Amino acid sequence: MASYPRASRGAARRRFLALLTVTAFLAGGTALPAMADPTPPSQDDVDAARQSVVDAAASVAAMDVEMAMLTATQDAAFNAAAAAGEAYNQAIVDLDAATATATAAQTRSDAAKLRAEESRKLLVGLARDTSRNGGGLEQIGMYLTADGVSDAVSTANAMELVGSKADKAAQQFQADSVVSATLEGVATRAVADQQVKKDAANTALEATQTTQAAADKAVATASVNRESLLIRLAAARSTSIEVEQARQQGLQAERDQAAERLARERAAAAVVVPVAAPVAPAPPATKPVTPTDPAPTTAPVTPPPTAPTTPPTTAPTTAPTTAPTTAPTTAPTTAPTTAPTTPPVTGGGLGSGSSRGSAAQGQAAVDWAKTKLGLPYVWGATGPAAYDCSGLTSRAWSAAGVSINRTSRDQYKQVLKISLGSLRPGDLVFWGDNPNDSSSVTHVAIYAGNNQIVEAAQPGIASRVTAMRWDSRLMPYAGRP
Repeated sequence: MASYPRASRGAARRRFLALLTVTAFLAGGTALPAMADPTPPSQDDVDAARQSVVDAAASVAAMDVEMAMLTATQDAAFNAAAAAGEAYNQAIVDLDAATATATAAQTRSDAAKLRAEESRKLLVGLARDTSRNGGGLEQIGMYLTADGVSDAVSTANAMELVGSKADKAAQQFQADSVVSATLEGVATRAVADQQVKKDAANTALEATQTTQAAADKAVATASVNRESLLIRLAAARSTSIEVEQARQQGLQAERDQAAERLARERAAAAVVVPVAAPVAPAPPATKPVTPTDPAPTTAPVTPPPTAPTTPPTTAPTTAPTTAPTTAPTTAPTTAPTTAPTTPPVTGGGLGSGSSRGSAAQGQAAVDWAKTKLGLPYVWGATGPAAYDCSGLTSRAWSAAGVSINRTSRDQYKQVLKISLGSLRPGDLVFWGDNPNDSSSVTHVAIYAGNNQIVEAAQPGIASRVTAMRWDSRLMPYAGRP
């Protein structure tokens, strides 16, 4: 607010009357005659009062902008923490895979060591028997008497048989030793890789916790600043803090509505230009070698082997436009112009990915997720006492009988992309920093119907049912597991 130098009581009274007069005039009203003064306000008084109103309005506008920036700061802090948490989830997935690989490698190595030890014992036994029995005739007898011809076999033949048996045992021991040494090396490298992945997961967790702490600090600071701004706004507008809180909520609602409108327009525009081929392409007319294999996710890159030799001269100009999934089989020379569009490296467009679940399973996933309402959000948690966002969605669909990937980014890449206008209960909705890049996804929730979602939102907020968020971070496609 404007400040004024010390003046006489009469001058101060005239200045106050001028302020009321100009304020009423600017507000569209009239001056108050009840407090008339025989000395009219000077032009300086009028100009000062007018400037005071302008300054107050500018101050209010600046504080409104600052309030909006505080909200944006909070959102950015939460998003940064979510991105760090996604990196931690991926590190956990990598660690789990490395652990499984190391365990399997160690099992194979142990089995190979056991076989090598058995072949070594056999070879040592043959050598000991040969040395003790002067050529091994007595030991070899058990092999010969099995056929009832021991008395008819000569010493030379017996020695030859012992030599053959020893030679085979030596070869077996050598082979088993090589296999054992090789698998032991594989197991050693797998264990080392497991340790690397474990260290990476610990580092990612520390980064997530640091980012979350920074987000919490930013939110706390913004909250304090918000309270201070509300007090200043109330003073500048001669209202109360409660009125200013309501006004700020109204302004935020207007911003949210504008963001929702833009998000819906962007989603509608994304539907107009599908990118990927259909999930289940029709089989070619020339019946491939494996007609029973639908291969929804691999058909675009594994064309039937017999097609290139059957119709090289038939309708080469129509195949790429009417059947993009069969173009490599009917027009090999034009395939390079269509192949790069299926699928894009960013995770695919409308129709990419795959779906195995039914509508009933989608509803079952929603129902299961609702049984977890009120549980805390914990980074990397997959239940039963806590969940993060993708931990909740993956477990919900697993409970419904469909296995999906662990992280929100991998889930977005995996599931069948559908338009946001065709959502049904159980479908997944995603948010990220770049709607054109699947690697930017940081959050996923389950659509529950009636414009609502079930989600594990963020640390400090329990799993909940809430309104669908249509904002600038909403990815252009939903996913159907």
